[in-house]
Amino acid sequence: LWIRGYVEHAAHMEMEEGLNAILKSNVEALKIWLKTEEDQAFAIAQDATLRDLAGQLQRLAQSDLEALKESPLHEDFAAALSPTLRAKRYAGYVLLNQDKVIVTCDRPALIGTERSTNYDIVDRTIERGRSVTPPIRSRVLLPGVDGEQRVGQPTMFATAVVNDTTGNLAGVLGLRIKPNE
Repeated sequence: LWIRGYVEHAAHMEMEEGLNAILKSNVEALKIWLKTEEDQAFAIAQDATLRDLAGQLQRLAQSDLEALKESPLHEDFAAALSPTLRAKRYAGYVLLNQDKVIVTCDRPALIGTERSTNYDIVDRTIERGRSVTPPIRSRVLLPGVDGEQRVGQPTMFATAVVNDTTGNLAGVLGLRIKPNE
C-alpha cells in the first residue's frame, strides 16, 4: 500500500511538472506573438504614404465630417494598406483619431462614427505607442467559425500610433486580427 501511494505521488508530481513546463512555454510563445504583432503594426504605421494620408484624413475629420465620409482619400489609404493586409493575413483595418472617431476603415459605413467599446483602444495605444487588444466583441457583422455573419464575434486589433508627416498625432491604426487563427 505504501509503494502504491509513493508511485501515485511520483506520477502526479511528474505530470504536474510536465503541465507546468507546457504552460510556461505557451505563455512565452504568446508573449513573443504579441510583441511580433505590436512591432508589425508599429512598422506599418511608419509608412510615409500612410502617414501622409492619415494626416490628411485627420484634418478632414476635424473640419468637415461630411467631406471626410465622401473623400477619395479612403481608397488611397486602402490601396496603400492592401499589400500588407494580404501578406500579414489581417482581416481589416481602422484608423481612429484621438477623439475615438473612425477616420477611415475597411467598412465605409462606419467612417465618421465614434468607436465605443469597454476596451479603450485609443488611449491605451497612445500611452504605449503600440498594443494588441484582448479579444473584444465586434459591433459590426463578422463571420463566425461557421461562416455565418454575426455581431458580437470576437475580434482583436494590433494597434500603433500614426503620426502625420510633420510628427503630429494623426490617430491610432488598428489592424484586425482573427482571434481564431
